[in-house]
Amino acid sequence: MTRLTAAADYGARMREALAQPPVVFDDDPATIAITDWLSRLMLFEGVPLGYLVPDPGMLPLESIRFFAVDDNWVTALVDGAFSIGQAAVGISAGDAAAPQARFKARAVGRMSRQRALKLGMTAGSEPIEGFEGVMSGFVLRSALVDVWPGVEVNGFADAAGTEHVPLVRFDILASGLALGLFAGLVQRVTFAEPAETLHFGIDLQSSQKSLRYIDTEGDNKPGDPVLDSDQQPVTITVPFRSGSSTVVDIATLAQTIQTGLAANSAISDGSPYTAAQFAMELVEGVQEVVFDAAAAASAVVSPPAKEGPAAKEGRSR
Repeated sequence: MTRLTAAADYGARMREALAQPPVVFDDDPATIAITDWLSRLMLFEGVPLGYLVPDPGMLPLESIRFFAVDDNWVTALVDGAFSIGQAAVGISAGDAAAPQARFKARAVGRMSRQRALKLGMTAGSEPIEGFEGVMSGFVLRSALVDVWPGVEVNGFADAAGTEHVPLVRFDILASGLALGLFAGLVQRVTFAEPAETLHFGIDLQSSQKSLRYIDTEGDNKPGDPVLDSDQQPVTITVPFRSGSSTVVDIATLAQTIQTGLAANSAISDGSPYTAAQFAMELVEGVQEVVFDAAAAASAVVSPPAKEGPAAKEGRSR
């Protein structure tokens, strides 16, 4: 009986405290710890994968699935976290709603901080600009996850790719399986090869190489693509060694590029053709894959056995 009376008294004091105007200490370690934990929870850290993908058939090999997060589901998740303390002291859901809302609002402002910390960056707890609480994301099951461990992911709110949406979580959940979350609704998502160093190369499928200006010509600057009269890229055919389709004849390639540049006034007459200029012509942009999230959503109606990555477009940048 003594314990029941003590618990009732404690619950009454808690209800009285919750009725008072909130006092928030930004530098309070307990407040920071709670909001950080909630922000990770709202990013689904610690949530079993089976809750996010209930059936493996929904995510076949070499597929990507886009989704929008139901804020009611996130609210229920936060309610579940708070319910442990509510049950212990007998606080009603109505009395607990106000502090839950305050902590949830503060946790939203610290979601981007969690990703920054993982990347070894410093970040404050400022709210994400323009974020209205609606998140979206993707689950990717592909060999890309293992082949490109440092893949660069970007999300955009428009199909043209002009309005950036902050990426608040990107984690590899298992071999070949990754989860991404954005602070907003995405219409376009790009996956780019890690741009960690310069890449030199050619397109083996077409055996063509586009030329770039070396010297300034009119409005063109060094590095700009050389275009013909129809505004199409000027290309040269890449020479290969005799009997090979993969080993480039470097000496002949250098001469072919120099001839093509001179014929299109992309290099000044009489100027030396250096190794650095030859290297600039061979630099390739990293590969990038573009997904149209809206098109991917409509593609889900296809039979799983025939599904592949939706609305995919490969290009170089």
